[in-house]
Amino acid sequence: MLLGIKMLDPLATNVNNLAYINQVYIYPGSQIELLFQFVNPVNGQRYIPASGATVQIAIRSVNDSYTVVKPAVTPYADDRSIWRAILSPSDTLNLAGVNLEVELTEGSSVRRVFQKSVLIIMPKSPYQC
Repeated sequence: MLLGIKMLDPLATNVNNLAYINQVYIYPGSQIELLFQFVNPVNGQRYIPASGATVQIAIRSVNDSYTVVKPAVTPYADDRSIWRAILSPSDTLNLAGVNLEVELTEGSSVRRVFQKSVLIIMPKSPYQC
């Protein structure tokens, strides 16, 4: 089975008010929550990883000079298809990547998802180029 992710609005308070989004806007120096759901990209059905699975995300700059790697956790005990990673203000300060890499480990099986152009890095000030 192919594995994909769909980005979710991080303002969701529970599994009953989730909203899909295309991109996440990140302001350098701010804390951000990346919320995503594992899905089968062929039919759009959610994918529930095995109990004990681990997930980590990576955001790399184009020239790999700055990389952020963070663990993700399941924020809702009743839906293991949804995962959340938190980027601290120091993580976002120099963030230069726009792609999100997600690695799912289920026992000895490791699968990677590469989501293109899902992150938008905004300038610190509207007066900055």
